[in-house]
Amino acid sequence: MAKKIVILNGSPRRNGNTSALVKAFTEGAESAGHTVTEFFLDSMNIHGCKGCFGGHSSKECPCVQRDDMNKIYPVVRECDVIVLASLLLGHVLAGGNGDIGDIEGKTEISAAYKLGKAIA
Repeated sequence: MAKKIVILNGSPRRNGNTSALVKAFTEGAESAGHTVTEFFLDSMNIHGCKGCFGGHSSKECPCVQRDDMNKIYPVVRECDVIVLASLLLGHVLAGGNGDIGDIEGKTEISAAYKLGKAIA
């Protein structure tokens, strides 16, 4: 059965290593009949949580802040799978710039493609 997949890409580089893995995953998932929606978070206007307790999960857009999360909430509500893609620096997910080396042609790309196809 086809799945709706949402990818939250936290990399600041559209053509970096994280995006290469996301692309391979997306190609694998789409070739297996799944629908993939990617949000490139670095180019979106998203504010941090203020801890105001003003949001309510029963609302379509549960946060009191009006930012680009309003584009993400409805898609996430309807999805079957969420993929979090981020830099990995020193074995820690990172949100800043960083370069972990060229992965073109390495096994990680093939593994991401196979994982995308294997979601069932």
